[in-house]
Amino acid sequence: MSTDKNEEIEKRINDTINSLEGLGKAKANPFFFTRLEARMQEELLPANGPFAFLSNLKLSVAVLAVFMVLNVVSIFLIGGNSNDAVIEEEATLETFGEEFFSGADQYDYSNDY
Repeated sequence: MSTDKNEEIEKRINDTINSLEGLGKAKANPFFFTRLEARMQEELLPANGPFAFLSNLKLSVAVLAVFMVLNVVSIFLIGGNSNDAVIEEEATLETFGEEFFSGADQYDYSNDY
């Protein structure tokens, strides 16, 4: 039984190999290489989108450096006056509390009706 299977497999392999003998060499379209080169050149050129300038690596690094410098400068400018801002915020909260959560002695609504 196993010899029958082996013979069947061998016969199929030989049939497959024999069917490939009649095939010739594959031929490409005469303009295939020209079209392929043109497509590859299009991929290398930058797109005309709004962020096309970032395709240049040197320019991308320069833009990134400018943003990093602006971030560091803004951190120092905003973070430098933090003590004054905290004191001012506490004063604002105290004023808010005095105006809206005052005691019943200033506004005695319970005896109006």
